Amino acid sequence: MSDYMDLVKQEAGAFIEDHHATFLEADDEFGGKSPKANLLKWIDEQGVLAARVKDVSNGWGLKEYNWVQANTRNKKSQKGGDAAGRAFASFLQAIRHEIKKRTKR
Repeated sequence: MSDYMDLVKQEAGAFIEDHHATFLEADDEFGGKSPKANLLKWIDEQGVLAARVKDVSNGWGLKEYNWVQANTRNKKSQKGGDAAGRAFASFLQAIRHEIKKRTKR
């Protein structure tokens, strides 16, 4: 397993540990007590995961951006663009996917 996937799994595990109970107790639109409970929509609505990914990727340089793009399952078909933005989006999606796998009912 690559270091990238280790980091993704570590961040997903930490997020679940820190926020899954909060999700289950939430009674807002997508919270656990809602009839439309949806963890991934709740994550996006709260913005907590995006803030964590931003904290982790804040000190990254071009080497790390290329490392993420080389190891991610969310490869972009087009070249060019903002390397930081692509790496952020790919890392965020990878963590969301891992959270979904781990919390599937």
